[in-house]
Amino acid sequence: MRAKNTSGDDDSAAGGSEKPPQSPGCRGNKHGILFTQDEGVQYKLVPPEGGWGWMVVLGTFIIVTLLPSLGPSFGVLFSEYLLGSGSSSTNTAWIFNLQCFLWFISGILTRPLTQELGWRPVGLIGSVMASVGIMLSAVTPNPNFLFFSFSVLTGIGGGLVTCQCFTILPHYFQRLRGLTNAIMMSGICLGQFLAPPVSRFLQDNFGFRGATLILGAIMLNATVGASLFQPFERHQKMVIVEEDPEEYVPAIPIKPKATDSPHLGLGVVHSASKSSFASSTVSHSVEAECDITHETKQRLLGRLEGWKMSDPSSRRSSKYNSTLSLSSIDAGSLAAIPLDDEEDKADAEAHKERGDTLPVRVVKSTMKDLAVLKSLRACIFCFGGVLSINGFLNFIMMVPFAMLDVGFSKDTSAWCLSVSAGCNLVTRFIVSTLSDFQWFKKRLAYRSGFVLISVSIIAFTFSTTSEQLLACMATYGVGVGACMGIYNIVIIDVMGVDLLATVFGASSFCTAIGFICIGPLIGLIRDVTQSYAVSMRITAGMLLLSLLAWMFMDLAERVDRRREAAKAVEEKL
Repeated sequence: MRAKNTSGDDDSAAGGSEKPPQSPGCRGNKHGILFTQDEGVQYKLVPPEGGWGWMVVLGTFIIVTLLPSLGPSFGVLFSEYLLGSGSSSTNTAWIFNLQCFLWFISGILTRPLTQELGWRPVGLIGSVMASVGIMLSAVTPNPNFLFFSFSVLTGIGGGLVTCQCFTILPHYFQRLRGLTNAIMMSGICLGQFLAPPVSRFLQDNFGFRGATLILGAIMLNATVGASLFQPFERHQKMVIVEEDPEEYVPAIPIKPKATDSPHLGLGVVHSASKSSFASSTVSHSVEAECDITHETKQRLLGRLEGWKMSDPSSRRSSKYNSTLSLSSIDAGSLAAIPLDDEEDKADAEAHKERGDTLPVRVVKSTMKDLAVLKSLRACIFCFGGVLSINGFLNFIMMVPFAMLDVGFSKDTSAWCLSVSAGCNLVTRFIVSTLSDFQWFKKRLAYRSGFVLISVSIIAFTFSTTSEQLLACMATYGVGVGACMGIYNIVIIDVMGVDLLATVFGASSFCTAIGFICIGPLIGLIRDVTQSYAVSMRITAGMLLLSLLAWMFMDLAERVDRRREAAKAVEEKL
């Protein structure tokens, strides 16, 4: 395969919708295939596999090391201040869960906003918002001010830029996606490992206000990472397409001779059927016409029929040929995986032509993602995600408060969080690597994470020594790593890669709603019972309910498969 660089102009470095470069005399289709009319040579645009992509990897590493650590470190940062101010557990839970809600909601808005404004502007705005939010938290006059400074500013800003990190990398790397996403994943856990002890060190030496101001300044370095974002179209390479019957259906235009039989044009099968294929008149637009053999027609039509009737999970896009590249998504970035870029851009242009405003276009894109909840598989996945993510994040938020309440030091609580983050990192690497092997049971590993998290939480509530607490938090970290390390891999396994971004968007939206509905209720239960142990055991029960819901996944798959088969039959009629 022969390749050459096709860099774009420098005057659109901040944009996110720059069209791919094309050589003179070339035309393209929505699959990124370019056809050279003069020589009959077909090209396609592929990720650069390096170059500026390594600078983007550095930028994403900086961002995810800094910003995602804010949520898990909430208890260490504000526990002493909130307890000293007499804030109730309900009020504390509202502050934390509102931040998580806005983080997830902004995640589902990241893709349409990036299409409208560009990679770099959205990343810089989000980074500045998160940093300013932490700095303003240092001068909070009362706990309620944290609803604005911490919940709103860091929730929206951090969610936007962190989700961009997961969206941009797959466009720069294909063969090395596993490596680059593993680097970014290590940044997430590294930040969560370092943030608690660093926060404690700063608070011991500079007090609450001084430490929070310094942390806000440190978070401002996320703007350095965001400034490295560029439109990936500027760096794509153009390579010659080599015909591969398993990867690419070549464009074989034919003369419109037999109008009653299916025919091929521009790489798409056309038919006289009004419902399942396009009209035969499409082939008249083909500039160069040639005959193809009956054998070739049957081979291509057979492949199309096999694709249409196959289970969605078997229709893998070449855009995601490394499972490790999809295994590094964090809980706060569930809506970030990109859809088909050309299709998204076409939809965006259509909305613009109709005169839709930016908010209207964003809302329409969001509602389009939520339509996937018609599938029972998607409903089970989203239901399990709502309970599990709300459960283990609310538990980690309560850990410093609970440990201070029973007399443990702030340093011990900080080290408990660091140990869980370290085990989380190691487990993510292990399950991410194993997910590339066919013998690895992804769903079993995912559900095993629910068991480990729930058992560790229950054991935590009965622990009385620091060693026991550290062991429980280590087990907790292993469980979270097993779940979140292959979260999106399991989506592909259940729903298929074509629905990955849509299911992520729907799951993100539902999880955000869960933070508003479930999180404050957990805080209220603590206020009523005056026991952190009771609230923590409820979060463990939420993980077990998620496991119970997954027991019905096989049944949901059979139901959805029957629906898809019936729909395919209707389309053929």
